[in-house]
Amino acid sequence: MIRQAVRDCLSEFSFKRFLAAFDMLDDEVRRSTGMLVDKIDPQTVPMLEIEMASHLHSRRLRALSIARVIGPCQA
Repeated sequence: MIRQAVRDCLSEFSFKRFLAAFDMLDDEVRRSTGMLVDKIDPQTVPMLEIEMASHLHSRRLRALSIARVIGPCQA
C-alpha cells in the first residue's frame, strides 16, 4: 500500500518518460533519474527487455546505455 502511494506521487519517474527524455539528459541526470526510475517503476526491467529485443539498432543501443546508467537490476 505504501509503495503504491509513493509510485502514485512520483509518477513522473516512469520508464516510458525516462526513455523519451534519455537522449536529452546529461550523464549525471541520466544516472540519478535512472536509479529513481528503477526503484519506482516496476515496469522498468520488462520494458528495458522489450527495448533490447527491438529490431532497430538504435533502440538496442539506447537500451544498453540505459542499463548501464541504471546499474544492476534490483529485481
